[in-house]
Amino acid sequence: MYFPHYSVALGLLAVFVIWYRRSIRRFSRYPPGPKPWPLIGNLLDVPSTKPWKTFSEWGRLYGDLVHFEILGKHNIVINSRGLAHELFEKRSRIYSDRPYLVTGDLMGWTTVSVAFAPYGETWRQHRRIIQEGLRDSAVSEYLPVQMEKTREFLVNLLNDPNNFRAHIRTLAAAIIIGVTYGHDIASTNDYFVQLAEKAIGTLDSWGRPSVIVNIFPFMRHLPAWLPGCGFQHIMRQSRTWVDDMIEKPYALAIDRINSGSNTKPSLLAKYLDRSRSTGKDVPEQVLVIKRVCGNGYAAGAGTTVVAFASFFLAMAIYPQVQKRAQGEIDRVIGKDRLPTYDDRPKLPYIEAVLRETLRWHPVAPLGLFHAALSDDTVNGYYVPKGAPIAANIWAMTRDESVYSDPESFVPERYLTEDGTCNDDEMTFIFGFGRRICPGRHLASESLWAGMASVLAAFDITKAKDEAGNEIEIDAAYSDGVISHPGEFRCSITPRSDKARALISGLAV
Repeated sequence: MYFPHYSVALGLLAVFVIWYRRSIRRFSRYPPGPKPWPLIGNLLDVPSTKPWKTFSEWGRLYGDLVHFEILGKHNIVINSRGLAHELFEKRSRIYSDRPYLVTGDLMGWTTVSVAFAPYGETWRQHRRIIQEGLRDSAVSEYLPVQMEKTREFLVNLLNDPNNFRAHIRTLAAAIIIGVTYGHDIASTNDYFVQLAEKAIGTLDSWGRPSVIVNIFPFMRHLPAWLPGCGFQHIMRQSRTWVDDMIEKPYALAIDRINSGSNTKPSLLAKYLDRSRSTGKDVPEQVLVIKRVCGNGYAAGAGTTVVAFASFFLAMAIYPQVQKRAQGEIDRVIGKDRLPTYDDRPKLPYIEAVLRETLRWHPVAPLGLFHAALSDDTVNGYYVPKGAPIAANIWAMTRDESVYSDPESFVPERYLTEDGTCNDDEMTFIFGFGRRICPGRHLASESLWAGMASVLAAFDITKAKDEAGNEIEIDAAYSDGVISHPGEFRCSITPRSDKARALISGLAV
């Protein structure tokens, strides 16, 4: 007798057994890592502060590819440049996605930011426009703006050295807003800068996969009055800031461009000219341009601000480095003028100082997480589709096979025997593959101009107390996507009367 329902049941059982065996086999093939606890996984193993250091320790225990689990969510960490290059560069077709973050969606970043957008056509549109304006050959158009703002920075340091951190923020904002919109700002009290700072501050705290609502996405639908759901208020406020960050500076810049009151070169003007000349100034294209420009400050300010602050910190702690750098400037260009971009190829030690600043404490120790577009196998281990993949840039900068004595600030590690720079340009600090920061060339030029100019004009030393004793510096770096040095004091004084006169002349 034929019983069809038995056949169906047996068929379903067979499918389940096959699925179960494959799942078990896949789980056993995840990369090595700390043993998970039942249900919670490695929730108690991942620290809430400076997780990159813990991931580095795991790298020493388990290897370059590490797996951990939090409440059923699988996570991957890459601890070496070689493996990061293999996955993000050679297999970029698979590893160019971003993990979906509920908070990124709620705050509006997933829609407006190329950094957080999932891999696809919208991302390609944004990326294509950014690369047109910020490729290496195009950045030279904005060198005068960068140098002008750098000179203003020197004047601010001379007049008010104790507020050097505020001057750094003003410099970063002035360059990015100027290059993007052709808009001049006087300080970080500028309305547009404050908008962006608020939006970025929320993103820095809430833009990580470990945030509770990113682990339990259903929480986005719960009312804000429930315990643990207060994030709803923060998300709504942040979305308002993000929307204003995109819309308001664009509207002002368009008014000035159309009225003829703003004739300075800018990315916005270039994008609009290109769009109109090709007949592509349709609303969809204009929206992409608006979003690309609106993200300029958010994408670039963090790198510049943190790197400059780390530079001042390093110069105060390592006076011998500062002395050698100043000696190179004096020998190559003299003391009668300040450095220009034409001097950059002739100042290899300054270049080495810039590279070491980026390495010594990376701006984003874990970068922005990647995700695989499909299941993959890496060195025999299973990497599941969609799992967050962290490139532990901190661990890469601490690789003692490449950087001996990694905690020390040693620019000489980038110099060859004949005194020229080696080929380690530290580009991995800006990310990998198709997700590498498209503004890295602009950032490099800004950082070089600032560092070279400060070294030419000022001495940076440890501050002293009332008794004349040096105050030791212990600037602990913050957590978050971007890691800032804590507040610290230092003394910033002109190197000579001639240097003072050079800077004072800039204010005329």
